[in-house]
This record gives sequence, C-alpha cells and structure tokens, in this order.
Amino acid sequence: MLFLFLRPKRDIWAWGLVFPAIVVFIVSAVLGPKVSRSYLEPYFWLLLALALQKVPQGFFRYRNWLKIPAIMQVMLVMAMCWYGILTAVPGAFVKSARTNVMMRMANGYDVMKWVGDTLPENAVILTGHRAVGLSPREMVQLDWLSYVLAGRDDPLSYLARIKTRKVTHMVVIGDDFKNSSTYRLFSSCLSDEIIGPGKGHQATRNPFNQGKEFTLWAIKFHSELLPDCFMKPPERLN
Repeated sequence: MLFLFLRPKRDIWAWGLVFPAIVVFIVSAVLGPKVSRSYLEPYFWLLLALALQKVPQGFFRYRNWLKIPAIMQVMLVMAMCWYGILTAVPGAFVKSARTNVMMRMANGYDVMKWVGDTLPENAVILTGHRAVGLSPREMVQLDWLSYVLAGRDDPLSYLARIKTRKVTHMVVIGDDFKNSSTYRLFSSCLSDEIIGPGKGHQATRNPFNQGKEFTLWAIKFHSELLPDCFMKPPERLN
C-alpha cells in the first residue's frame, strides 16, 4: 500500500532499485515459477527505494486514513507468523508431531515413508520424484531423462550408472502409470511384480494450497538387462 507513494522522479539511486525490480518482476511473472518467493527480491528493492526517497506531501495528507489498513495488515501478518510457529515448532520436540508436520508440509515425505514401509532394506530405487533426500532407501534419480528425450545428451552413461548401482525397483506415480512416459521407456526392464497402490499427496507449507492425492507403485526392475532394455518394445519378465 505504501508503494503508492513511491516517487523516484530524477533520483538515480531510486531508479537504480525501481527499474531492476520492475524488470525482475516481469521476467519472473512470464518465465519463472508462479510462487510468491519469486517476487521477494523485487519487493525488498522497492522497500529500500521507498525508504531512501523524500517523504512525499501526499503521505502526510492521507496518513490518518492509512493507519487502520496498515494496522490490519500488521495483525494479519502476525497471525500468519504465529500460525506457522504453533503448527510447525512442536515437530522439533515431539516425534509424533514431527511426523505430522512432515506429512503436511514436506513434499514427498509420505512417498518416501511408503517406500520405507513397503520395500526391503536392501532395495535400490529408481524414481523421478524430487524428494530424494527424504528417502530411507538408496535412490537413483531420473531427472536426466528430459535432456535425453530432447536429444541433448546420450543415455548410455546414465544407464551404466543405474546398472552399476544395481537398481531393484522403480517407483512410479499415477493410477494409469503404465501409460506414463517413464514406464514406457523402461517397460522391457520391468517385471510383472508390482507392489501397491500406496497413497501420497502434494504437500506444501501453505495450508490453503494442499495438493490432491495420488497413487504410488513399486515395480521390480531388472537392471542387469540395461542398456538393451531401455526404449525397447515391452517384454514379459518374471
């Protein structure tokens, strides 16, 4: 609201903050992820420009009218902060509370918990899920697939690593997982031994932006057949 009084005029120092903030805001809105943290830096740059400029006369004219909405904004922010503290901090002291906090706020925690509860301890997992750091099992990522499918990289070095790591299972997401691109690429490396379904959901720190549930499947993976089984017509394995 106070940005209404931003008047950089001929102040080169203020424009040195305002202009980059506008550029970053536009680029983030068009090309960046649609999340609030993408706009945090431009927000602080504008605050700094506002603090450096001379106080405009219009501010004194409307100061009394700004008090109530400003106080309401402060109270709202304080309420949000206290909500975060009261719902998250107990997880640092109580194990059951930590599990509850992680299930609600840590994306991929429920996926990896299902992996830990379902698959043997010596399992080596192949997955495209991002929450590798939360996995209780050894895991191999599939983030390289986008480069390979775009023709910008050779898959042989990645497939050799999967074979060296002796991957035993592939974890896939979705009710109709057999039609997913990941499943089709490795279909000749997979057997009919399927574990599931498990349940997961898109967790966020925003209580008003919790994602929908999805199903999980773990499929027996024959890494000894690599690299020949990659991108080959499906075969039935036992």
